[in-house]
Amino acid sequence: MVDELVGLADKYGVALEVATGGGGALRSVNEHLPKAVVAVACEREMVDGIRDALPLPVLGVLNERPEGPCKNTVVDIGKVESAVRWFLNGKP
Repeated sequence: MVDELVGLADKYGVALEVATGGGGALRSVNEHLPKAVVAVACEREMVDGIRDALPLPVLGVLNERPEGPCKNTVVDIGKVESAVRWFLNGKP
């Protein structure tokens, strides 16, 4: 999964940060000061993260949770790529 995300970052020339929680993600945003963020998280963490990142533009891609509440999650790489393309081109 992370390899696929790294591949997307390389393909589009964007930065990739992997954080293990909302606090780490916010520290990364504050440290790197990106123009926008494509966030991948579970529902509650996503809402909190978007709120904490304001006024920074954030597109969120929710994790899929085949084993229950935010455990061993996966992400639809196609949705992440669409979000990256939207920021870069104004359309998915």
